[in-house]
Amino acid sequence: MKNSPEFQVRRDIYRRILLSVFIGVVATALGLSFGYPTTLTPEKDYRTFSGIARDGWIENGATISLPRLFSRGNRMALDIGKWRPAGQPPAELSFLLCGKEIARHIIVEDKTVELFLTGDCQPRVVEMRVLNPFIASPTDQRELGAQLRKVELSSRLGPPLITPDYIFAVAPFVLVLMLLTIGLVPISYSLPSVLAVATCAGWLIATTHIAPTAKLFYPWIVVVTSLFGMHVAKGYRGKEEEVAENCSATSLLALAIILGVGGYLRFVNLDFGLPMNYHPDEVPKVNAIMRMYATGTLNPQYFLHPTLLLYSAYGMNTLLHGMSIFDGEFQSTLVLAGRLVSASAGFLSIFLVYKIGKLLFSIREGLFAAALLAVFPLHVTCSRYLKEDSLLTFFVLLSFLFTALAYKQKKPGWLILSGLFAGCASSVKYSGLLAAGIPCLGAMCVERRWIPKSASTYRYLAAALILVPIAFVVCSPYVVLDSPKFIKDFTVEQNHMSKGHYFAITPWSQYWTYHIERSLFNGITSPPFFLTFLAIGFIAWRQYLPGLMILSLIFAFYFPAEYVKAKPAPQPERYILPCLPFIALAISSFFSRIVPGRLTFLFLSVIVLLSPALRSFQLHSELVPDTRLQMARWMEENLPQRAKVYIDHKRYSPELSEERFEITYAPRAAIHKDLDLELLTGEGQEYLLLSSLWYDRYFSQPRTDEAVKKKIEYILEH
Repeated sequence: MKNSPEFQVRRDIYRRILLSVFIGVVATALGLSFGYPTTLTPEKDYRTFSGIARDGWIENGATISLPRLFSRGNRMALDIGKWRPAGQPPAELSFLLCGKEIARHIIVEDKTVELFLTGDCQPRVVEMRVLNPFIASPTDQRELGAQLRKVELSSRLGPPLITPDYIFAVAPFVLVLMLLTIGLVPISYSLPSVLAVATCAGWLIATTHIAPTAKLFYPWIVVVTSLFGMHVAKGYRGKEEEVAENCSATSLLALAIILGVGGYLRFVNLDFGLPMNYHPDEVPKVNAIMRMYATGTLNPQYFLHPTLLLYSAYGMNTLLHGMSIFDGEFQSTLVLAGRLVSASAGFLSIFLVYKIGKLLFSIREGLFAAALLAVFPLHVTCSRYLKEDSLLTFFVLLSFLFTALAYKQKKPGWLILSGLFAGCASSVKYSGLLAAGIPCLGAMCVERRWIPKSASTYRYLAAALILVPIAFVVCSPYVVLDSPKFIKDFTVEQNHMSKGHYFAITPWSQYWTYHIERSLFNGITSPPFFLTFLAIGFIAWRQYLPGLMILSLIFAFYFPAEYVKAKPAPQPERYILPCLPFIALAISSFFSRIVPGRLTFLFLSVIVLLSPALRSFQLHSELVPDTRLQMARWMEENLPQRAKVYIDHKRYSPELSEERFEITYAPRAAIHKDLDLELLTGEGQEYLLLSSLWYDRYFSQPRTDEAVKKKIEYILEH
């Protein structure tokens, strides 16, 4: 019956859903329009322009590509300067839209050229033809017209109008967010929440020049999964109880198995790739240690990183030579000794995660977290290089262990050791200074207050914070004793972090999810990946203090890694390595609460562990034989005698016989300089050998040198 209460309720629900959908679509459209960039410059928005360099000069045939704009109602104003070299007539420019000429102007003075962007092509492409170009110089053969200062976009309604098909493509993503948000807020706030979520989502999408839908997947999945985790927490009826347990024989056996698997993956075949160079960053470490060895001092004359890893590798190599485990020249075993330091730190980190999980939660949560870290592919990989990240993560965990002890035992004295090991972390890598926040976190948690009241807590915290720089200097003394070199190298590293490695990848260009997509998803594999964000949402909603401690450290080490612009290859994934132990603890805490029964927990835990374990064992199986040896063998079997081979990088290429092949190496200073098909064929080169480092740098990153990429593609195609 239409007048029955049930019918009225259903009708109200349907009306609310339809109204929410309508508001969501409208808000998405508004967000996309208001977020679309309205002012573009060649210097800052160079990817929008083709044939217009950062200096603003318009080449003949230059284009401006404007994706996702509606076919009617939009307009563009180009601010163009009149200056040309002496003797050149004013520039005459023809403007084409979708292949049809829409305007022609002679630039006799600085002027603003207004164009109406009416057309059906997608993306909207404005082409500029210079009817009277001049050649810039003998070394710069561009055919130039005039200088473009900026482009401004607008419509009759104000902001640019977005094509409806893109609005409806984005709207389903936004509507899912809205529905999840509505379920978490009081009913009286549901419609304002819908409007706010949809508008903000559309605005964020448009601020990065209207991202393709595929680019939205990872930001969307992070938010949706976290919101779903909040819904799980909202319906959770369990209690956060303190658990006091004693280790059983079964628990000790499980721990032994976990440590055995973790140790096997980290220590077996640790000499892979040797004696050839493998990781680019291992070479400067060896050079720095050998300078200390040659001079008989502890001054590495290298401060792009602090020196605790160098001293650890130096000490490990000296110890193993003294015990006659290593023989031969000191330098020949140095990389392996340094890798042993990293592998040992990675192995001990598994045990520390178990201890922290047992202390904060329960034995089974500690075991599950340790098992996750033992088989996470990214942690396994980073434990096999002479690099700082594994040792850094070990000291971060050691510092947090004493903070956890201070919290559980209500004894702030433990914060002193937390500060000491935080200082050691900062002496491994400068980003380890973030660990100074760990004893601060401990002080807050001991008294469960943002600002502790107890004078004793303040004293212990002050002592802990004083120990941070003291430990840093003790473990890296020559930052003070050789301060001019330290300041020089530290400035270089600081500039590297702010400007990027060849190219800067900003956090906003990837929605702060570069490492989520490229480091975390592959570094822990898909089942733990989705559980991570379910756990984050669950813990954030439940707000139990041990879980919040874990979350704070995930965020503390993730967001700085995302903020710095030095992300491209080689191996940018290692920057988030300190997050992995705390991700494992968060997953374990969440999983233990929602999975009832020991047998069910055990069964589902094995399923979750299966994916990262298989991936780690697969990668481990590929360590030997080295792919460079495989390539050298293949070339010897398949290429003709005295074949001419052009190779990109001598340091990381296969060792080929110069009697068997005629080899030419690319110049180090400008490695892509000779990557020209005509030039290579003119020199008689028959084969081109490029390393995977090149593929990672130019073909798998969101921002790269397009000119080099096109050179490589052209050679491979022809």
